[in-house]
Parts: sequence; C-alpha cells; structure tokens
Amino acid sequence: MSHRETPRNPWPVGVAVLGLVAVAALAVTVVYGIRHASRVSDPRYYVRGLEHDARMKARARAAEAGWTAAVAVRNGRMTAAVTDRDGTPLAGARVRVVLLGADGLPARTEKAVEGPPGTYSADLPPPGPNPTARLEVERDGTRLIQPLLLVR
Repeated sequence: MSHRETPRNPWPVGVAVLGLVAVAALAVTVVYGIRHASRVSDPRYYVRGLEHDARMKARARAAEAGWTAAVAVRNGRMTAAVTDRDGTPLAGARVRVVLLGADGLPARTEKAVEGPPGTYSADLPPPGPNPTARLEVERDGTRLIQPLLLVR
C-alpha cells in the first residue's frame, strides 16, 4: 500500500516570513533613527519658538507705532536713523546689531550708540560666512526688528 503525501500549503509559511521581514525592517528603521539624529532638529526648539512669538508680537507693536529705520553701512560702520509714524526721531531707544553665524543663529551683538536724537551707529566687524544681520530697536517694550544684508 502506498501512502500518498498531501502537498503542503505554502501560504502560512509565506505570511510568517513576510511578517518577520516587516518586523526586521521596523527594527532596522528604529535603530537607525536612534543612532542618527536629524540635522534639522534643534534641542532648543521650544525656547526658540517662544522667542519667535515674542519677536512677532514686538514687530506688531512696532508696526502699530509706525517705527521705521533707515540704515546705511559704510566702511564698517552702521548708521540707523529711527523715526516714528510722524517722522519724529526715536530718541532713547536701545539699539543693537545682531550678526548671524553660518547656521543663522546669533553669533555676535554690537551695541549702537546714539548720536543726534534718533540716530544710532555701531562699528561692525568684517562679515563672516553669513553676511546677514538684524537691527533691533527697543523702547518701552516695543521692538523693531529689521533684517540687514551686510555687503561691503
């Protein structure tokens, strides 16, 4: 008497192998994600977000107040004439130039001194790899922030 073997059904083994491959791919992805931090992540993201919100509120107040700054950079010296909505010089403000590094973060700050009322000036170092900066004018909780491109 011959005994006939019934063929095995390949589907259960195939599904199990496919499940194991998916679990292995997930494990590789998780290990890679843990070992390789994203270059765009910032450990200070929350603080930077709060700072951004504060800057946006200050800009809105400056826009409401009508503050403007006419900026000139000549021979390494920045001069800013700051006025209000009526064209009156904005005297007694705290003015600084924030130089940004290659990563876009503040690298150096130069404090400006007031000459004639509403006119502020500061000596600037030679531009580094990132020739961008921002002018910050602050008085009585209102802040004007104006981007600058330092080209010599």
